[in-house]
Amino acid sequence: MTDVPRVFQTAGTARQVADVPVPAPDRYEWRNHDGEALVRIDWSGTGQSG
Repeated sequence: MTDVPRVFQTAGTARQVADVPVPAPDRYEWRNHDGEALVRIDWSGTGQSG
């Protein structure tokens, strides 16, 4: 366990905070008003820093 979850656990808020994070998608999309994707950027690979 990393330090941040330990802080939440010590504060008694770990359960409430556990539901907050949402995984980021492997892509970024710009959409117009109708929901049509205008630009799709795929960043599913490994970046320069790992």
